[in-house]
Amino acid sequence: MTNNIHMHRIHKGISRNYLLITLLSMLILISGMPSMQASTLLVLLSLPMLKRPVSLIPMLFVTSWNMSFGIFGIGAYFYYFSLFFIAMFFNHRQYGRYVGPNFTTLLCLLFGAYIVFSTFYSISRQIAPSVRQMFTIFSVAYVGLYQCRERNYVYSCLFWIAVAASFYFGLRMLMSPIAYVTIDADTGFTNTSPRPTIMSDVNPNTAAQIIAVLSIILFIAVMRLRKFKDGIILALLFNLNTLIQLGSRTSFYALAICFVFYLFFATHISKGRKFFLMLLTAVGMYVLLQFIDMMENRLFYTTILEDEGSGRFVSWTRLWEEVVPKYWLRGFGFGRENYSILGYHFDADNLYLDLLCQLGVIGSTIFYVLHFRMMRRVSAARKRSVGMEMMFFILLSYLISGLGESVFDFPLYWATLILAGTLYPSPNTHHPSPNTRL
Repeated sequence: MTNNIHMHRIHKGISRNYLLITLLSMLILISGMPSMQASTLLVLLSLPMLKRPVSLIPMLFVTSWNMSFGIFGIGAYFYYFSLFFIAMFFNHRQYGRYVGPNFTTLLCLLFGAYIVFSTFYSISRQIAPSVRQMFTIFSVAYVGLYQCRERNYVYSCLFWIAVAASFYFGLRMLMSPIAYVTIDADTGFTNTSPRPTIMSDVNPNTAAQIIAVLSIILFIAVMRLRKFKDGIILALLFNLNTLIQLGSRTSFYALAICFVFYLFFATHISKGRKFFLMLLTAVGMYVLLQFIDMMENRLFYTTILEDEGSGRFVSWTRLWEEVVPKYWLRGFGFGRENYSILGYHFDADNLYLDLLCQLGVIGSTIFYVLHFRMMRRVSAARKRSVGMEMMFFILLSYLISGLGESVFDFPLYWATLILAGTLYPSPNTHHPSPNTRL
């Protein structure tokens, strides 16, 4: 008995060391440190991870935030997945047991292959972006071949990554926000009033999706954990401020709807309190959306309908009338550059329409079957795992934010599927959900 306790303490200490390495690597990546110094430090910090393949999973999540992250000229996501593949080749038993392919992994392979196939008939004929996307999707399929043994470690890393990143981005937004400069496609002039963002080269709308995902992780943690509640709530408030300054109403809507959905269907509170929370959320959404409009200097556009969804309604109408009838079956091929080749200075900014334009009905069907199968699988395991509850609401948020932003070619989406597969509990695992108290 004493020996078992001693071994448990050693294992816990080792996990804490790997967690610190992960958090330090994350801060180096998102801080914008000069590339040479950052690359050297990241390589040194990644060497111990080769001994423990599961420690590389959280880094796939972090590096999916910004594909411009690089390590000595190599994409950071590609670097860490390559390390994961090497570590699994030599030490896969330490990670978990091999369970083989299932229908979800086969769907990932099919969707990735179809994306590459679409470039052969696409307008741009640029195969490199589709190969990178296929690699990201195939990484989901590869991780899904194994049942992870150290799910608690991945969950702990995910939680502390959300806490640390929320505080960092929140303080950065308050003290010295990064300006995201855009160039007008019609005039060629630089935008004179750039929007703030959280990382260089990251679109504010994409940044808002990252903040929304971190907020969902923290919100579920507040509702389910008994410790650190004050600190988590403070991190959530930082995220709310960051989200407002980023000015993305789509991500704000997705986050608010997920919160309400959770309170209504995943908590045991009275109908009266549920109605009060719904009313409070509706009023809060209205006030904050008004403030977001003011932050973006849209003082005369107080609703989404009045400013036509920031111009999205016009572009959706044109694409639906001019592109979809011509390319409805298989799309015009993967790649957002195809829009500009066709003469459009915009892309769909809508998950459902973007899928239809790029991949047609065939590719859209594969994607929807994959997404809803994953949601169903995750939902069935929610009562056995806090991590599954987090993944379910993150996947739900993608469907909602997809109304104003396309996510199927965003690496964070596929990193979420990797986390969902890694955190999925074994059939004989049961962790009853504690009653939520507000």
